[in-house]
Amino acid sequence: MPKPVTSSDSPMELVRSAPTTERDTHRQVLFYNIEFLTDTLNESHIRRQRMNPVGCPASTPERLARQRGKNGGDCRYAVLDLDYGESNGACCPCGDPLCGSEDPLDTVAAVVLGSPVDTPAERFFQRQPRQTVRELLEQHESWETIDSMDHTELSSALHHACSLKGVSKKKGTRLEQLLVTVRETDYTDWVTLRNFSRVQYQKYVDLLTNVPGIKRSDGWWILQTAFDKPVWPTDSCVDEFLCSLGLLDPADYHTSESRRHELEEELVDRLIAPLYRALATHAVTT
Repeated sequence: MPKPVTSSDSPMELVRSAPTTERDTHRQVLFYNIEFLTDTLNESHIRRQRMNPVGCPASTPERLARQRGKNGGDCRYAVLDLDYGESNGACCPCGDPLCGSEDPLDTVAAVVLGSPVDTPAERFFQRQPRQTVRELLEQHESWETIDSMDHTELSSALHHACSLKGVSKKKGTRLEQLLVTVRETDYTDWVTLRNFSRVQYQKYVDLLTNVPGIKRSDGWWILQTAFDKPVWPTDSCVDEFLCSLGLLDPADYHTSESRRHELEEELVDRLIAPLYRALATHAVTT
């Protein structure tokens, strides 16, 4: 018989102490209403007028998961913003600097230029490096052109592209190493990550984590946000919220796995990234 709980118990403890049948029923109800849950979290964030997350669906040309449903490629912030329209000149009301990107390499470069994070969820709020990448490409047209620069030229280009104090030498070197890695890989042609070879997801992550500044957890986040793969990166902030909601068994909270396979199997592919983004936003900003 489950132990009695009190009002002071944490949501995770309340879920853990509930009978298995109740937990399973509650979980299924949530899975049947995932889109409603996603939009409720996003609407709550909009009402609090906080900074919107990056990771807009329009920030990558890849459409593996999004193509598997009607309007699957729409950013939920655009769907919820009733005043949004093409006439306002913005790509999307979420304001992702990489909105309209034509190469997954843009997102990868932004991670390399970003600061270290404790959890992948924090990457959704690293807006400045994405702005730097956008400015860099607007000023120099392509990654091929940027790759042809020597170290001094690239440092100068990054300095002019960054609106803050510039980019550290360490991050500039990492960007150079990223471009070399991409140029030399057999999975794509020249300095791009478009039309990446059809390989196992782990191969993507292995390639990405060869670049200094990209951790394994970052690799899975990039796989979801830049390559539109239906993967659910393990993240302590998001996972704790999942347990509180009852979508993740508290017994599975601690894991050495880099992704949540069970959630990937339960959720429709096109709903994984929007829900993950909404949960990460709530976890980081509340």
